[in-house]
Amino acid sequence: MLLIGSHVNYNSKTQLLGALRQALSMNETTFMFYTGAPQNTMRSKVDSKLVEESLKELQENNIDINKIIVHAPYIINLANTEKYVFAVNFLKQEISRCESLHIKYMVLHPGSHVGLGVDKGIENIISGLNEVLENSTVTILLETMAGKGTEIGRNFEELKKIIDGINRKDLIGVCLDTCHLNDAGYDISNFDELLQEFDKIIGINYIKCIHINDSKNERSSHKDRHENIGFGTIGFDKLINIIYNDKLKDIPKILETPYVFDLPPYKEEIEMIKNKKFDNKLKELVDDMIETMHKNNGVGLAAQQVGILKRVIVIDIYDGKGPIVLINPVITKTKGEHEVEEGCLSFPNQFAVLLRPKEVEAEYYDLEGKKQKIKAKDLLAQAICHETDHLDGILFVDNMLPGTLETIKPE
Repeated sequence: MLLIGSHVNYNSKTQLLGALRQALSMNETTFMFYTGAPQNTMRSKVDSKLVEESLKELQENNIDINKIIVHAPYIINLANTEKYVFAVNFLKQEISRCESLHIKYMVLHPGSHVGLGVDKGIENIISGLNEVLENSTVTILLETMAGKGTEIGRNFEELKKIIDGINRKDLIGVCLDTCHLNDAGYDISNFDELLQEFDKIIGINYIKCIHINDSKNERSSHKDRHENIGFGTIGFDKLINIIYNDKLKDIPKILETPYVFDLPPYKEEIEMIKNKKFDNKLKELVDDMIETMHKNNGVGLAAQQVGILKRVIVIDIYDGKGPIVLINPVITKTKGEHEVEEGCLSFPNQFAVLLRPKEVEAEYYDLEGKKQKIKAKDLLAQAICHETDHLDGILFVDNMLPGTLETIKPE
């Protein structure tokens, strides 16, 4: 069975049970979560009744609790001397929470030396891990890092130095992150060669988890910016080769890709992964809408006009800048008002006079899932208002000034 899942939500009310049910709703066979917000220390007490109920549902759904991952919060930095005591104590608490939840593995960013130097940072990490693992039953998985700033773990050699210093070798492992590897400079196009290198330096048996992410950046950028599967510089086919690598078939693969239009994309990405086929339905829809708009000499088109119930509009005012795509657009501000003549592709050859804002500001998402803002005036402002009305079921004839509707047949 393919072990594929994503980063799911864990809250104080439903805890592990809620995380499991969210994973099941996305057809996942494993998953990962934080025990609380990764940026702070606020944590709720683990509810033993919810744990027992979760274990029962896990068994019923054939999901192995030993393949579920917890991610340590970002605020733990064992490499930083000034934050060392806090990091050790809070990591001990996180381990205790994992033990209460019956979780075996916890992913940890090794840390940033913040100017102390790599050697001193590694020395601190080793010391801290030896302390927290002394009486632990949880295995810490050191994540491969992109090399941003003073991060430690940017290469296999740094991870090896840490592992070599750990007393409890049975409680230390590695989590590979495909985006981080790419951004750190590793060529993952031939993943078997990379695994050979890892095995030679550290040992392939230490790999216990893989974060599956595309990257927004070119190799060796050291930036760490995740992208959705198939939309980045790594590409769908290379990630599929990693996911289905025979040497890693029993290793949990976890998606950490960005939300799209404020929604998790994991169900769709997992479907693509299971089918081994990249599917860019939204891009195809937009291309078809633009083609239809241009074919009919329109300046705008909403997805509803072509029978698709998605909040997507395309606009081209033929100013030489090309068409724009607005997904989930929301008009946030208007200024002024004037009378304009307006038609609609849904009402061929019919025109009317309406009152429209002279200027508008709107927020929307682009095709890459990035939130954008736009300021528009005159025809572009008019088109944005017209097409967003379509998304809300409002037609231009609903707002026309009385007695202004006329039919103009083309010559």
